[in-house]
Amino acid sequence: MVLIALPVKHADIESERLFADHFLLALPRSRRMPAKMATPGLMMRDRLLLLEEGHCLRDQVLSVSGLRKKQNVRASGAANLSTIVQMVANGNGITLLPEISIDLESRNVPLRLMRFAKPEPHRILGLAWRRSSPRKRDFRALGKLIKAIHKRNHE
Repeated sequence: MVLIALPVKHADIESERLFADHFLLALPRSRRMPAKMATPGLMMRDRLLLLEEGHCLRDQVLSVSGLRKKQNVRASGAANLSTIVQMVANGNGITLLPEISIDLESRNVPLRLMRFAKPEPHRILGLAWRRSSPRKRDFRALGKLIKAIHKRNHE
């Protein structure tokens, strides 16, 4: 079983939706912003730092930001999210961070995090497992527990 961004398109895989994982705009803490909410326009003014080609999070960020269709995207790739966060903190660009990564990735790092106006860009997270697994009931129980904890933490 894995925690994964949905959908998973494979006939032998079953999945269960857990929750929406919102993206936040991450900028250097020193950057002063006139607005309290992030907008797609803010992303057009700066270098967008993303994971390397082929990483699903890179594709998700491009998809939810609408930047895939723009010709002036100036994206740089990095091997992991921690590297990108450090690059943002040092003024080398901006990025979108999944909300579930914020506590770990922004700890002790001088970042400014901005939410987007509704509808907030997001991805759907879920659990996925082999359809033939005898532990399906356990996986569904774990999913129920994760949903309850997420709901309690976001009320």
